Amino acid sequence: MSPPGVSPAVKSLGDRQRQLQRVLANKEKCRVLQQLTQIGGVQRYKDELRQALDGMPFNMGPSLAKVSARWSDHRSPAGR
Repeated sequence: MSPPGVSPAVKSLGDRQRQLQRVLANKEKCRVLQQLTQIGGVQRYKDELRQALDGMPFNMGPSLAKVSARWSDHRSPAGR
């Protein structure tokens, strides 16, 4: 029996894993797109990304919050 979303015609384990990875990636894309289209979804997604970045055990440079703050500081007064 094949996992959900994986064709029963696929026989090799590697092919099944690749097909399952594609299915899971598509589900994640759909989840993000649905969230972004909801009211307040963009802010919730940004918060989710910040939380994930803050949970990383290593420092990859300035945090997303600092970058966002710098970006908003450099916007023109007409864009605010």
